[in-house]
Amino acid sequence: MAEDRTIGTQSMIDRLAGAAALLAIVGSFAAQPAVAGDAANGRALAERWCSGCHLIGGPGPGSDVAPPFTAIAADPDKSRGHIQAWLATPHTAMPSMPLSRRDIDDLVSYIESLTP
Repeated sequence: MAEDRTIGTQSMIDRLAGAAALLAIVGSFAAQPAVAGDAANGRALAERWCSGCHLIGGPGPGSDVAPPFTAIAADPDKSRGHIQAWLATPHTAMPSMPLSRRDIDDLVSYIESLTP
């Protein structure tokens, strides 16, 4: 019984540490002035890194794995800072991508260019 509590406690600590790390990343992007990235380079990056799972341009359903970029662009909850933090944080749902801060700004600018 005590072992179950220890596992639960460790899981909670891991979750809190992950949340703190995400908040630090979001804060680092929020502290930076808004940078207009290069949407054309963002599209090239999307074609290279994202098109295996996401529909990256135009309307369509995308895949069962990931939403189309147009859906991300149209979602009011997906602010520039939110998308930047998401791309900067490793996720099990996404492959590891070596994206620089500039690459992230470019991808976000491309996604924003798809806003209806």
